[in-house]
Amino acid sequence: MTAPSVASPVTSIDDLLPAIAARREQALERYRGEITRHLASQQRANMVLQSLLATVGQIYDETLRDLEALDLTTTAIAVDQGRSALTPPVLGAFQGFSARLLEQALNFNAASCALSNFADEQQPDAEYLNEIQIELAAAWRSFALEANLRLLPPGSKQA
Repeated sequence: MTAPSVASPVTSIDDLLPAIAARREQALERYRGEITRHLASQQRANMVLQSLLATVGQIYDETLRDLEALDLTTTAIAVDQGRSALTPPVLGAFQGFSARLLEQALNFNAASCALSNFADEQQPDAEYLNEIQIELAAAWRSFALEANLRLLPPGSKQA
């Protein structure tokens, strides 16, 4: 069985996991597109950070839309300390995602002729890398909370 493309309909959590894997595989290509867009529009400040955030944001948003579209009967789903039993498999599909994408992006940037005139972006220093990691973690936290919220039974969702 082949993994569904990102455009394949997602009708269950089991369908969602391969869709997430496909999105993860496309992440570097999406990042490269974001870097190109920033260079073309001359938006060069924090290019790497903005491109990474745009990339993960797209992937997280697509996954949240898939979760929203699922016709799940969550009333029988266990909830432990505010977390749906469906949340761990969804979040687990993203394990290592940000770190891997950051590593791939840095490798791409180091070899990029287009970024060679932007040393701070081509080879970010420790402070900039820390900022990137903090922002990626914040995006992850926001996604994780929203994904869990969408997987909770109706009566346990808090405003």
